[in-house]
Amino acid sequence: MNSNSKWPEKAAAKVKGYIGEMPAPHRKISRKIHRVIRDRAIEQARVKIALSKNNIADYTQEQLEIIVREEEKIIRSDIRKSLIYAGLILVGINLWGG
Repeated sequence: MNSNSKWPEKAAAKVKGYIGEMPAPHRKISRKIHRVIRDRAIEQARVKIALSKNNIADYTQEQLEIIVREEEKIIRSDIRKSLIYAGLILVGINLWGG
């Protein structure tokens, strides 16, 4: 084998290294966003359980985790929709405003 045969492996390792070495501020922001989404999902799960007239103690830890994950999915979906609408508004302003 020649020296070029290891090129894809070296390139993949280099890319993986860059991705794994995300600067600390970005990781902190990512964790903060995840924490805010998680906290909001927990709060919405509590409300949903309260409205169903059940007690949190009636659920197992796994059931509670499933409920919170479903709420997280809903929150993330709402965030995506909002970002898409905001992008469309900006494009619309640029298309028809200028």
